[in-house]
Order: sequence, then structure tokens, then C-alpha cells
Amino acid sequence: MQTFMVSMVLATSMSCFFISTSISRAPLGNFFQRLRHEHGSSGETGEFKTGFVNSNSSQALREYTSMDRWIRSFLKIKQNHADPSDYEKFFTSSRNYLAKNPSCHSEVSKTLVEALATFKNVQLLSMAYRLLCCVSVELEIPESTLKRHFKNSYLREYMFPLVSKLGLRLFDSILLRLLHKPHYECKSFFDLMKSRRGWALEFLCLESRELARKQMMLMVHTGMFHNLDYFITFFGSRDRSLSFLAFETFMLFMEELVLIERNGKQEGKEWPAMVHKGASFSVWCNLEDAWISLEPCLEVESPSNFLIHFIDFMCEKEKLRKLIAAGNRNEVEAILKRYVDLKEPVSIPSSRWISTSPRRVALSKEEEDVEDTCFEYLFSGRTYKDAADCIEI
Repeated sequence: MQTFMVSMVLATSMSCFFISTSISRAPLGNFFQRLRHEHGSSGETGEFKTGFVNSNSSQALREYTSMDRWIRSFLKIKQNHADPSDYEKFFTSSRNYLAKNPSCHSEVSKTLVEALATFKNVQLLSMAYRLLCCVSVELEIPESTLKRHFKNSYLREYMFPLVSKLGLRLFDSILLRLLHKPHYECKSFFDLMKSRRGWALEFLCLESRELARKQMMLMVHTGMFHNLDYFITFFGSRDRSLSFLAFETFMLFMEELVLIERNGKQEGKEWPAMVHKGASFSVWCNLEDAWISLEPCLEVESPSNFLIHFIDFMCEKEKLRKLIAAGNRNEVEAILKRYVDLKEPVSIPSSRWISTSPRRVALSKEEEDVEDTCFEYLFSGRTYKDAADCIEI
């Protein structure tokens, strides 16, 4: 079997997100009872020899009740558990444990790699791939295993982070096809494109309406902004979703530009300052505001959509909002003609349609810490749950 060997030296704090935990203070008597049950007593007298526990019983208790026991037994986990959400609780605890215990990474990584070769449950396989992103040791994963799992569309999404972290080039041809697939949108795939910057920039140069949504999604998720003279035209698209994506893209683009400019301001610098110059637009800012100047006016499909989503980028935005609230169509159109070739009357939008802030890419929430949870039921198979109890309605 051909083995694919790669080096993985990652800062655990960057790969695994965790929150502070507190160890359960279970009575020592209960702890010793469990040890007697599992390991037996010292003889007929029933005397129990605590061994290493006597020197530091508190530390022994923490080690015994922590995730160490469960994560090292990962290969024994039952693959037919009724409630998939319990697997996710196990994953969260395992990830938190790995973040705080790098000394176990070597042994645990071998267990996880073995799980990739033996497990059939795709959710558990996805957990193994996710946890492998949380270890900072060299990994030896058979190439045949990686190729087999990458064919599975569900597992593939969980493999993208590992492909990126390890710099794997095994799947470049498949990744390129996925990049040019108009309706394939996956956050972990977009994150992977950060390590394929050349591909992303070439993709953003393609001026195909069919690809426009995915291209702007790529910019929003990666922060790689390119060919904006083309994408600014989508503010006036008849498709309101494309118009809104243009708003998101340019809002994030301008926030980055303006932040850099203001942080680097010098004494005596003249405001407003031009912070970007494109073929068809320029970006200006002062200490309080930022706006876009269009040169020349845009040809748009929908002046109304343009007004709805571009108003925040106009230097006259405050005046425009008052005119819209007053229903003054003539004055609104007079200002709008400075930006677009107005060939038809504009529909005055209600205030609820005016964009005020971009949708943010969701940040990972700190999940409930369940490190002290007993996961015996995932290994023994004894549970009161039935599959029917775990179906969302």
C-alpha cells in the first residue's frame, strides 16, 4: 500500500478553538469504586491499592475523568448510535481536549488515522478528519484512503481543511472543476481557496453571469477582491440577490481599504483622500465617511435595485434618504443620474429595502464545553434513545 507522508506542524491554538473548562469534583469514593469495578481489588481482603493515586489523587481523578480515556478509545466507539448529535458532543470535547493536551497528539493521531481505514460511519469519519486538523504532529495517511474518501461528497467537505493545512496536491484537478461549477458553494471549499490564490484570481477574471454569484461569494469568504470594475455593474442587476451580493462585496472591500488608510494617516494629510482607483470607479474617504465615485455612469438593468444597494456608497446618502422618505422622485432621480444612465423612471423603495450593513460571514461560536461528560453510552451501546426519538420535525 502506497503511503502518503506529510509534515504537519501547526499551532494548536490556531487549529482548535476552545474555552476554559472546570473539572468535575466527583467524590473520591466514587472514583475508587469505579477503579475497583474495572481493575479489581488487591486480594481477598478487599484492600484496594491506589498506587499512583495516593501521590496526587486530585490529578489522577482529573486524568481519569477527562477526555483522555475516551479519545484514546475512539476505535471502540459504536458506529450505530441512534442520535448523531451525541457524536458531535464527543467531537467538541475531543477537540477541546486536544487543544489543551498536545502531549497526546502523537498517539491520538495514530488512532484517528487507523479509524480512517476501518470506520464505515461517515459522520465518525468526518470527525476523524476534523480532529486530525487539531494535532501538531507528522501524519502518515495512506493515499488510497484519502482518494477513496474524497469521492464521497459529504466527507469531501470535511477533508478540505486538512487538504489546505497539509498542502496536499492530490486533488487539484477535482478542486479546479469544483471551482468552476457555478452552484457549488461550500464554506470549507472557499476557505481552501485561500491557499490557491492564483486559481481564485483567474476565476474572478471570468466575466460570465452564470458564475457571478459564486465569484462574489468567493470574495466575501476569502477577502480576495479582484476585477471589481466588472462586479460593480451587478449593483444594478435585475436579480436582487446579485445586487445584494455586490453590496456585501464592496462594503467589505471598502472597510478594509478605509481601515488601512485611517490607521496610516499622517499629520497634515489632506482629506478626503482617494484610497482606490479603478477603471470605472474610485473610492474616497475622510475621517468620518467613505464613498464611491463612478466614472463614467453605469449602464444598469434595474435603477431601483441599484438605488437600494448602492445608496450607502454615495456621498449624498443622507440627503437621498430624506428625499426617499419624503417620496420626492424628481430629486432622487436627479442625484441618481450622476451614477447611472437612467433610461426609465425609478421606483422609490420603502425604507425597509435600504441596505444598512453587510451580512457577515458567520464566526464559529464557542460551543458548550462538555469535556466532563461521560461518553460510556457511545462505547457500550447501552442507550434509551431510539432513532425515531432523534428525528427533527
